[in-house]
Amino acid sequence: MSEEIDTAFAEYQQELLVRPGTFCAYCLAMENIVDLCDPAIRKAIPITEETLFCPWKEILLVQKRKPPSWEVAEKVSTLKK
Repeated sequence: MSEEIDTAFAEYQQELLVRPGTFCAYCLAMENIVDLCDPAIRKAIPITEETLFCPWKEILLVQKRKPPSWEVAEKVSTLKK
């Protein structure tokens, strides 16, 4: 999910495969959102930009390791509400 269609499209295209696809719009009502774009929040977790933007597919599929970005949810869950 992306806030901007350009971001969603870029994510969709990253594998460079020609395939059909459908983009959908959602209206979500949510609580307890963590803004990982905020440097102060990343510092509090802590998590680096390198971790957020790591090449997770290469790490998972080529290196056969768990991508560090997948641990973000675990780190976020340790924050006090």
